[in-house]
Amino acid sequence: MNPDLVVAPELPLSDAPPATETTPTETETVRAETVPEEVPDGDPDDEQASRRNPGFGNPAMRPVSVKEAEAANTCKRKDRPPNSKMLAVGGSVGNDEGGSYGWIALAVGAAAAAIAIGVYVLKRRKPEREAALRPLEVTATLVAIVSGLAGLAVQFIPGAGVREPPTTRANLAVREVLARITRGEYAQKTGADVRRIPMIDRREVGLVVWLEVALDGYRDRRPRLQYALYNPDVEGALLVGTGTTIDLRVEDTDTQTLIVPIWVGYPTSAHFQARFRLLDGAAVREIAATGKLNTSPFRYACDTDA
Repeated sequence: MNPDLVVAPELPLSDAPPATETTPTETETVRAETVPEEVPDGDPDDEQASRRNPGFGNPAMRPVSVKEAEAANTCKRKDRPPNSKMLAVGGSVGNDEGGSYGWIALAVGAAAAAIAIGVYVLKRRKPEREAALRPLEVTATLVAIVSGLAGLAVQFIPGAGVREPPTTRANLAVREVLARITRGEYAQKTGADVRRIPMIDRREVGLVVWLEVALDGYRDRRPRLQYALYNPDVEGALLVGTGTTIDLRVEDTDTQTLIVPIWVGYPTSAHFQARFRLLDGAAVREIAATGKLNTSPFRYACDTDA
């Protein structure tokens, strides 16, 4: 991973309340680590009621006692799979298509100045060539002055050398899905204040979906990422309590690529799908989705897990 990458801010899916959207500021990473409102599980015999319950899609929204009981039962199982670690963090790479013009002008000015100095040295050594070298000396000096001033203006004067902005384009793609990452592990790697996450929720196991967000012409825009989980076994219905919208940190460049890791917990539904939308204001610019994913009966890490 490039050491110059800038970590993009993320927000765990399980932190979003079911009826509202949360949008962290640019200076925040995984900060919305509030304790979810405890919602009863409902009648387990009423399948429709269970699917409408926020805890069906977002395990963190269940009562603490229910979560602790599930974790205790999980840790009694000898066949539980191992958990994984995040070996990298998200970041961004920018490319300013117009940023080289100032440096080119400065380079031309430096070359012209070198020529002028060379002419001056020749004149000192061989005065008889003064008449022949004078035009070259004057021209090189003028080029050095003009190019140097132009380069400095482009670099340091706002608006100097401004060109038409590039066409706005965006692309969103799912690059990788990592299984069995704890929420605590994800929070630590993305710079969150882990102390704000309840201990039982730090142990919750989920997936990390790695997104690639390619942007052209978004230097002065504020794109957002919206995502949620859906149940492919029930006509792709939204899983209640899983919707989240976050800000994306945009670099001050014309072209940039952001690599964004998003953590999602395993829902109660047998299968699920994570869908993502790239928003520019209220408009959807790009969409992406994972394939059909399997949930896991082992949704909590244990103290004995490595």
